[in-house]
Amino acid sequence: MAEEGVLDHQSAKQKAVERMGLPVKTELPDNQCIETALAEYLNIFEYDKLAGRREQWRHTAIQAMQMLSAFNPQLVGAVLRGTITRFSRVQILVDASPEQITIFLHDQQIPYEQSQRRSRLTTRDYCYLPMFLFVVDDITVEIDCADNQSLSRMIVCPVTGKPLRKANMAEVSRLAG
Repeated sequence: MAEEGVLDHQSAKQKAVERMGLPVKTELPDNQCIETALAEYLNIFEYDKLAGRREQWRHTAIQAMQMLSAFNPQLVGAVLRGTITRFSRVQILVDASPEQITIFLHDQQIPYEQSQRRSRLTTRDYCYLPMFLFVVDDITVEIDCADNQSLSRMIVCPVTGKPLRKANMAEVSRLAG
């Protein structure tokens, strides 16, 4: 995750199994253990870059959230948790339809890519959120559309399995210092 830019825990686990030549059904650490190991790795091998990276990515998050203020933006993911690799994205959850975000980005003349993100609702249930990607100062910003509040509240954190931690602009400003 830190060295090759694998962004999700499941893909990182699959890659590790393949590289180590382990059986497919090998029991692997849970996402919380992986996140803890990632944080330790970053603190050991990228300590000198980590504080600056947190500051830069969080300031980019604030800029994007200000721009998206009409859509109730909430910062989620690695930038909020602080386990920011050079590959991390500023991940913002908005209360908007994909059509609204498409029009907004078009009106702002921001080039973007559109895709979707698989998000957990429970241990076995998933949903696919429309996702938009654009770049600000070499940092990828990801906008995930959850166009109803109940869906937004149902999404769980891929690391903890608990309700997704979200931060509004004021909270991100406090984190950014």
